[in-house]
Amino acid sequence: MGQRIGGHLPDAYSVHVLFILFFLSLAQSQTKSGTVIVLGFSDRKVVLAADSRESTDEGDYRDEGCKISALENKLVFTASGKARIGDWEATSEARSALQAVGIRQNYTSEHLDTIATKWGTAAGRKIIARLGSEKVKDGQVLITGVFIGADDIGRTNIAQQTIRARVSGGSVSFRKSPVVNAYRTPIMNFTAIGEANITDEFKAAVSLRSKEWRAQFPVYAE
Repeated sequence: MGQRIGGHLPDAYSVHVLFILFFLSLAQSQTKSGTVIVLGFSDRKVVLAADSRESTDEGDYRDEGCKISALENKLVFTASGKARIGDWEATSEARSALQAVGIRQNYTSEHLDTIATKWGTAAGRKIIARLGSEKVKDGQVLITGVFIGADDIGRTNIAQQTIRARVSGGSVSFRKSPVVNAYRTPIMNFTAIGEANITDEFKAAVSLRSKEWRAQFPVYAE
């Protein structure tokens, strides 16, 4: 069982998927780009949001990407970081991990731990193999994957696996952080995955671009 970061869920299990595109300025002192995944969870439902911008192999980007995928009827996967490198995709790896584990429908915390761990091992190995001459720093987060599922009695379970680079003696390998699970509570809890500093900036509403972002939403407009 992994670490906990966060009852019983009623029969209704809902996953609301929102797609949000964050337009980032080119200010040198601020984050220029990166995936933002916002996860809200309680003992009744899960709210999952991700931006739709994806980098291409040519160094450009497109704004029609989908970073949230349904692996099964009761299992959703999302990832931030190096989720696509050449012919490799994090979502395809998640499907392979699910198939290898052989679990269907009943996604308990233990089952999600197993799937996330298997995914993390394969993802780390294949990302490192495809990095080539790209420079990475020791401890740099390469990718974070999140699995969200429901068990047979309707309880929501969440497992997060983070892969970091390990640089030693000129060689690059990877290490996995312990799988993190989320506690379910009656009150909705929110967390950000990926470039969480962007969501912190949005919430603080101090920078010029954060004020411009907030002006696009009636609930924040002054």
